[in-house]
Amino acid sequence: MLTDLNEMLKRRLCIITANYLLIIAKFLPQKMKLLSKIFKVTFPLFIIVACGFAVYLSISLKYTDSNDIKFIRPNQKLTSFNDIKNLPQLKNKVVVVDIWSVNCAPCLKQLKTAYDFKKKIASNDVVFLYISYNNRFRLDRHLKWKQLIGENKLFGYHLEVESKLYDKIWTDINSSTLNSVAVPRYLIINKQGLIINNNAAGLSAPQQFLQQILAAVNSAEQIVSR
Repeated sequence: MLTDLNEMLKRRLCIITANYLLIIAKFLPQKMKLLSKIFKVTFPLFIIVACGFAVYLSISLKYTDSNDIKFIRPNQKLTSFNDIKNLPQLKNKVVVVDIWSVNCAPCLKQLKTAYDFKKKIASNDVVFLYISYNNRFRLDRHLKWKQLIGENKLFGYHLEVESKLYDKIWTDINSSTLNSVAVPRYLIINKQGLIINNNAAGLSAPQQFLQQILAAVNSAEQIVSR
C-alpha cells in the first residue's frame, strides 16, 4: 500500500509540474516580450551611464595634484581677489594670473600655447595662477576643466570659483567700471602682492606678454639688491 501511495504522489507531482510548466509556457512569451522591450530601451542608457562614470573616475584620478599642477580648494576664506593673491603658496612670487572658462573659445585656443610660452621664462620667481569660472548648467564642467588642464599641461595653481566670488574678483581687479570683464584676462602681480598690470597682453601677444612678465621679475630683483 505504501508503494501505491508513493506512485500516486509521484503521478500527482508530475501532473502539478506539468500544469505549472504549461502555465509558464503560456504566459512567459508575453513577459519575455515585455522584458525584451525594457532591456532594449534601458541597456544602451546603462552603457552610456557606465562609460560616462568610468571616464569621470579615470580623469578625476588622473588629474589630481602633482609637482607641476596644484588645485586650490575653494573655502569660505576666499571671498575676494585679495584673499586669493595672498595665499601662502603665492607669497614672494611674481604671479601671472589667467582668468578663463571652459566655454570660452579664445581661452581654449590660447591655452594650447601656454606650455611652450612658459619655457621662455627661466625664473623660479614666477608662478602661474589659473582662475576659472564655468557655466554651472554644464554638467561636465568640473570634469572638462580638469581635462583641459591636463591636456594643455597648464603647470601652476588652479582655482575654480563660483559666481559670487567671480563677480567680486572682477570688482577688485578693475580700476573702473568701464573695464572689460571678458575672458581671457591676464594680470601680473609683483612680489609685494600688488597688481602692476590688470590687463596684460596675454598669450595672443606672446612677445609683449613675456616682456611684461620679465619686467616684473627684474623690478623685484632691483628692489632686493638695494
